[in-house]
Amino acid sequence: MDSTISSLSLSDIFEINVVKEIEPALKKQFITSSFTIFDFGEQIFVKNWELFFCVAIGLWVISVIDFVIEYSTSNAYSPVLDVADSCRTGAATNVILGLALGYKAVIILIFTIVDVVGNSHLIRERTDTLDATRITTDLLLWFLWRSLVPL
Repeated sequence: MDSTISSLSLSDIFEINVVKEIEPALKKQFITSSFTIFDFGEQIFVKNWELFFCVAIGLWVISVIDFVIEYSTSNAYSPVLDVADSCRTGAATNVILGLALGYKAVIILIFTIVDVVGNSHLIRERTDTLDATRITTDLLLWFLWRSLVPL
């Protein structure tokens, strides 16, 4: 209920006169309504504060994810503008820049893999058992499949 009231009141505060003002106004409404989406007045009766922190942190994480996605896909920020600018020089530069931007999104995963490789002697001991289990499971599934499906 509080979010609806805040959205209605904020639509009067952040007026839109030109099409370019739509995106910034929506962003301001999103930020402001994320504070009021959780009814702070009723939190006095909550006994389990872990639930409150889970919801509050979840709201902030969603806000961060929203801003990252908006930065990566909106035509108002540099990644999309750079890709559009690279189209002027040809298809090859457009593909290369698009791949580079895509690889930038997985850099944390790459560093994680590098860290795992650096600790491979420790991890190898644990994964050998899992690998043997997986092979055993695959063999059992293969024998089951062969017994159910005649040649």
